[in-house]
Order: sequence, then C-alpha cells, then structure tokens
Amino acid sequence: MKVFPLLVILLIISACTGELVHVTPKNIENETLLPVPVEPFRVTVQNGVKVVDMEVKQWEFLPAVVEVNEGDKVRLEIRSKDVIHGISIPFLGVNEKIEPGTVVKIDFIAEPPGVHEFKSSVYSGVGYKNMKGKIIINRKG
Repeated sequence: MKVFPLLVILLIISACTGELVHVTPKNIENETLLPVPVEPFRVTVQNGVKVVDMEVKQWEFLPAVVEVNEGDKVRLEIRSKDVIHGISIPFLGVNEKIEPGTVVKIDFIAEPPGVHEFKSSVYSGVGYKNMKGKIIINRKG
C-alpha cells in the first residue's frame, strides 16, 4: 500500500513538468482540409463601369489591391466599418473622408498603366500609417 502514495506523487510531478504530449490523428492523409470561407469583395459591371465594393476598417483596406485594365471605367464604392477613415489616391488627385454609414464613390478612367498606391489620410489609431493599397492598371492589349 505504500506504493500507491508514491505513484500519486510521481503522477503529480510528471504532470507538472510542462511537457506536452503530441498526438497525431490516424489517417490524416485521407482527410480533406478545407479553407476557412472568406467573404469575397464584390466587383460588378454596371452600365459599362467596373464597380469595386471596398471596405475600410482599422487598419486595412479590403481589398488592398484593385486590378483593372487600361481604359476601364471604374468606380470605387468605399464604406467604413468602424470609425472615420480617409483615402488618398495621389495619381487621381483624390483625398476623401469616409464616415461610418456612408458610401464614398470615386469614379475614374483607368490610366496610365502601372501600379498606383493609395493610403489612409485620416488618423484612425496607431496603425493608420500602415493602411495602404494598390491600384494596378494593366496595359491594354
């Protein structure tokens, strides 16, 4: 009977060592791992205009990359999910404030070809300077 208390003490000590037991499930190679569903950002064409639904929230633009073709008529429809934000698109000469509950519409003809940056222009917290994105305009043809 003196063995039982010793076993209990050894069990407690081994539980306190902090070592993790790694268990590998059997037949994992037969399972299909599915990606976590992500709501896509809608891009539609309305009356010949490519309409890109965008969302801005602390501290990102979604999508952060907008890709269009040279000569496309484009409308960015931007909504704030949380606080007041801003968007500056230097190559278009645009600097707009985006308030929650509103939609800011920015219309332009996609030119010149190249990679054009946009960024946050309104302080929305410590991460706002990292809020950046790109409009990629692919050359026609």
